Amino acid sequence: MLPYEVEDEKWEYVGVQYLIAGNADGFEETKIGDVEIFVTTSHPSATYEGE
Repeated sequence: MLPYEVEDEKWEYVGVQYLIAGNADGFEETKIGDVEIFVTTSHPSATYEGE
């Protein structure tokens, strides 16, 4: 997901991430078409303090 410059001062990313908060117990990683859904432990801090 590193950005790259496509024009002067315009940058593009090659992927999208969504942050979903909740309890991961019982969660099963899955793939739907080209979309992969999984739990990660190495994500930049989202400053979210809930459960």
